[in-house]
Amino acid sequence: MWCIGSTPSSGLGGTGFNSLHPDLMKIILASKSPARKKLLLELGLKFEVVPSEVDEEKFQDKKPSVRVKKIALAKAKAVLEKASKEAVIIAADTMIYYQGKFIGKPKSLAEAERMLSLLSGSTHFLYTGTCVIKGNRTILDYDKSEVTFRKLMPNEIADCVKDPEVLNHAGAYTIEKTTFGSGFIKKIKGSYSNVLGLPVEKLNKILKIKN
Repeated sequence: MWCIGSTPSSGLGGTGFNSLHPDLMKIILASKSPARKKLLLELGLKFEVVPSEVDEEKFQDKKPSVRVKKIALAKAKAVLEKASKEAVIIAADTMIYYQGKFIGKPKSLAEAERMLSLLSGSTHFLYTGTCVIKGNRTILDYDKSEVTFRKLMPNEIADCVKDPEVLNHAGAYTIEKTTFGSGFIKKIKGSYSNVLGLPVEKLNKILKIKN
């Protein structure tokens, strides 16, 4: 974890925002992701959605944990410029790492088809960087999950990429959809919410939300 504007900490304990009650926070989600929005709603948080526009291609760090954290930070800072001082900004970035290569969102349906063919019958790692900013304090963290796909048939992949929504997801899949996601997955090791795009277990500890 990186803590900026405060004393760095090696763990999540003691790094939250002073146990603020969620109802007292003015929270902004710097993402248009339906999955992230749903996860925050499930936490019982009230928030505003302000999507950030960041050129992710300019981030070329070779270490996946570093890359997703830097992109999440850039997204949060982009929204922070438009936000009030009391706002709590939450931003995230999700990326797949497979055999030394980064896999983000496909730019075309043809690329989506290639991605799913590549991931078929194999195991990949899904990284999500999370950034929370309040005032002059920034907390950065990441989570890593291991996802194993069953062997996909060519006709399944062809049917999947008929839906343009695959272009909105890293690796051209999401576990929210049986048609191009959960039905493909054989096993998940690690945080399920991380695979959805926001590791809520760590976010809970950063915000110090009491369940």
